[in-house]
Amino acid sequence: MATQPSSSAAPAAATKLQQDLEDTTYTCKWGNVTILNRQNYAAFAATCQYTLVVADAWDIVKGTEEAPNNLTTPNGKDWKLRHNRALQIIYNSVSKSI
Repeated sequence: MATQPSSSAAPAAATKLQQDLEDTTYTCKWGNVTILNRQNYAAFAATCQYTLVVADAWDIVKGTEEAPNNLTTPNGKDWKLRHNRALQIIYNSVSKSI
């Protein structure tokens, strides 16, 4: 009885491709950001801006939406939440070597 050789190369290649993608992309619920690695600023900037817009934090990052005087009000708490989202997205989208 002949057995067919198992092909573990295909699953290994798929796993490697997935790992490479994970190493080059930060994924969050607002989008995917190309991880900045000193050679891909244009791709990073475009994907990061898109993700920050979706997270409703772009105006905070740009500096056109300032923090309310009182961060304990509902508006202040909302601003702080969106500010923290922006920090999370940017921090996780920069290579550890930077």
